[in-house]
Amino acid sequence: MIALLAAAVSCGGASDEYYEDVVTGSTPIVSRLDPALGPAGTAVTIFGLGFSYVTPTNIVTMGTEGAAAETYTILPSPTASEIESITFTVPLGLAPGNYPVVVVVHEAASNSNVEFQVTP
Repeated sequence: MIALLAAAVSCGGASDEYYEDVVTGSTPIVSRLDPALGPAGTAVTIFGLGFSYVTPTNIVTMGTEGAAAETYTILPSPTASEIESITFTVPLGLAPGNYPVVVVVHEAASNSNVEFQVTP
């Protein structure tokens, strides 16, 4: 685990500024969602790295809607692309469709290629 975290920290982020509350010291990366579809109001777990352990510092956006993360966890069996997870609730009022899920931590935005499908 220490070697994995050390490798992640050495990757750095978009900035040379390091935030103590970001365990990996890297820009946030979203690797997958669980579940990946459901109606507005669904609780979703986001897996990846570069999240803050100060839970409300993780802002999750879908379309034009945003919400603070509700929980933060370091995974018991991390992988190279999944060290941490956060949870959030899909904002009410989102129309059915596919929405990129982006996590913003200290003004650094994650990738936007992982989508959640809002169902009716």
